[in-house]
Amino acid sequence: MENELKIFVLQKVTDGELGEILNFHNGNFDESRWSKAYLSSFFDSEDGSSICVVAKKENEIAGIVLGKYDKYNPGKMVLQAIAVGEKFRGNGYAKKLLGFFMEDVFKRKYVDEIILNFRESKNLEKFYQQFGFSRNESVGEYNNGDKKISMSLAK
Repeated sequence: MENELKIFVLQKVTDGELGEILNFHNGNFDESRWSKAYLSSFFDSEDGSSICVVAKKENEIAGIVLGKYDKYNPGKMVLQAIAVGEKFRGNGYAKKLLGFFMEDVFKRKYVDEIILNFRESKNLEKFYQQFGFSRNESVGEYNNGDKKISMSLAK
C-alpha cells in the first residue's frame, strides 16, 4: 500500500538520502541546524551507537528520530531530534516514531536509559510523559536564552 506510513531504521545512506534527511531536519529546526558532517556521523557507526528512524509516506519523509549513544555516560542513548513534517502533523506520527525508536533502542543490550533535552518554549513535556519520561533537573539554557528541559526514561 503506497499510502501507508512506513517506519524503519535507516542504517546506510546514499549521499542523496543524506541530503534529503539534512534538508528535512534543518527545515524543521531553524534554531539548531546541523551540518552534513554531523548528520553523517549517525551513519558512520558500525557498532549500533547511533540510530536514525525514518517515517515515509508516498515516498516523502514524513518524520525522523535521531539518537546517539552517550559515550561519556554508559548505558544512555540521547534522543537528539524528533520531527514530523508540517503537512503530516496531527496524524499521530510523532507518537508512532517515538514508540518505534524506544522499542528499537531498548532491544540493545548496552542501553538502559533514554535521555533527551528540549526547549521549554516547545511545550513538549506532556508529550514525553505519555511515554513514561520523567523530568530531570534543569540543565541550562540554549544560546538564544530558551530554558533547556531534560527528561529521561529507564528500561
